[in-house]
Amino acid sequence: MEYTEYFTRFPDAYERVVSSLNRVETLYDFLKGTLALKVGESVLSIGCGDAAVELRLAREFDLCLCLVEPADSYLEKARTEALGSGVKLRESFSGPFQEYESDHKYDYVFSLYSWFAFGLDRSLLLKALNCLKPGGTLLVLLQGEAAPSTHIARLSRAAGIGLTSERFSTWATQDGFEHQQAVYPGRNPASTFLAENGLNQMGRDWVSFLLATPWNEMQPEIRERSLAVVEKGVRDGHIDLESPCLFFSEANRLR
Repeated sequence: MEYTEYFTRFPDAYERVVSSLNRVETLYDFLKGTLALKVGESVLSIGCGDAAVELRLAREFDLCLCLVEPADSYLEKARTEALGSGVKLRESFSGPFQEYESDHKYDYVFSLYSWFAFGLDRSLLLKALNCLKPGGTLLVLLQGEAAPSTHIARLSRAAGIGLTSERFSTWATQDGFEHQQAVYPGRNPASTFLAENGLNQMGRDWVSFLLATPWNEMQPEIRERSLAVVEKGVRDGHIDLESPCLFFSEANRLR
């Protein structure tokens, strides 16, 4: 099945995976340590999901947010959290980024594991850059080539999740879009995914999410290959889901 159908059937799948990976905590630390965020700045987040990371940053730095998310359930959860915690929500748009239109400009545009939906689309990269204020920064964070998640995703017949930061970076560079890079380590204990007899429940949920296929509907061969990828990725009791984060300048929008 495609990812849209998977999310429709299993709306909590992404939330379970993100929670188990402790991504809110680790990604928050990465962004806070990498960006020179200033109090009162603004952020547009593309494909924000429940925007847990963005909302946490917004509370600390008094940021003004714009949230763009095609899944109504995620966006409504983010809106409710913003309202309840006093976060300034300038805009929210329920729909794909391709349909988002606004005259507002932002200091930052975030695409945190959401650019899978757009592929190597020059017009959408320019659109994201055009949402920036002068001197603003676009962040595109995708999984890395070496990450086990990438190798598992490539076993899928579904389209859309195989794009990596390295591939996006190479394409953008060849098209003249200069950018900088920093690596989000995404380090997790191997026990997050593995038990003595193979993948634990979290590991199965994670593989199912990456392949857009429920575990009980997955072919035995794919289960075995996925387990082999996870086991091969263990280093010193941990699995690194390294994700290069790409930083594009607003100046690129003039191209």
